[in-house]
Amino acid sequence: MEKRIISALVVNKSNVLSKVVRLFSARNFNIHSLAVGPTEDDRISRMTIVVRGDDRVLDQVMKQLDSLIDVIKVVDLGKEEIVAKEFMIVKIEPCSTEERILALLMIDTIKESRVIYNGEVITVEMTAREDKIRKFLESMERFTIREVVRSGTIAVSREMIVSNIA
Repeated sequence: MEKRIISALVVNKSNVLSKVVRLFSARNFNIHSLAVGPTEDDRISRMTIVVRGDDRVLDQVMKQLDSLIDVIKVVDLGKEEIVAKEFMIVKIEPCSTEERILALLMIDTIKESRVIYNGEVITVEMTAREDKIRKFLESMERFTIREVVRSGTIAVSREMIVSNIA
């Protein structure tokens, strides 16, 4: 099964999210991640939906998604060059001074992170690709990970935008 990133521009009003989620669940697709937020126009939101599935069935789901009244545009970002990131906050509890120093040194090598230390817990904020976040979490397994919060993937096409300005 292939992972697909789908971007949908939708009308920013109540009930649109539940319609989209119902469409995927009715076809027995598990949504790996879903991020929704306003665009530059507050009347429009962008949904970034990450799913895994068979191409033929996913293509059908995308067509059905595109036909929903409140959906403005649907794009399969898996077929384009994209910028994709995820945001994560993780709380790490080192047991000893040596572990804390080691954890901070390991975290310091990651340029996409910010560290907050309150004397007891190390809180790391990180913005990176999903694979880099997964590797980071694996590298922190030797410590006690108290809590992980992830946003899910957000993505945009790298396609050049050509203006109609004369």
